[in-house]
Amino acid sequence: TSRFHSTTQAIKAQYVPDNFCVSVPGLGGMGFHWVNPNLVDGVFDPLKPEAVLYAPGPDGNLRLVALEYIVMKTGQAAPTFGSQPFDVDGVPGLPPHWSLHVWLYEDNPSGMFMPFNPNVRCQ
Repeated sequence: TSRFHSTTQAIKAQYVPDNFCVSVPGLGGMGFHWVNPNLVDGVFDPLKPEAVLYAPGPDGNLRLVALEYIVMKTGQAAPTFGSQPFDVDGVPGLPPHWSLHVWLYEDNPSGMFMPFNPNVRCQ
């Protein structure tokens, strides 16, 4: 997924830019969720995250901070990433699903798999 440090590469891979940066006072941020709608299904593939998350860097340019996996519930067993279980219905507005944030590119003091990162700011 390191190729997605380039937003151009993310767009070429069919991730759709999003202008809404997610943050919650006291919890931190998630950043901008760029989702590839073709990957949102009932299958977990660690090499194909459904979303790549960007946050503004010190220079104002977007930088890749995390990945998010979204697995639609289709009657299958709950997915895990190694021994890490997914969150249940972690993305508001979507049908029943599991999701998992992986802070692969930005240290998260709250934990690698926590949804919010206190180091991520939207401004």
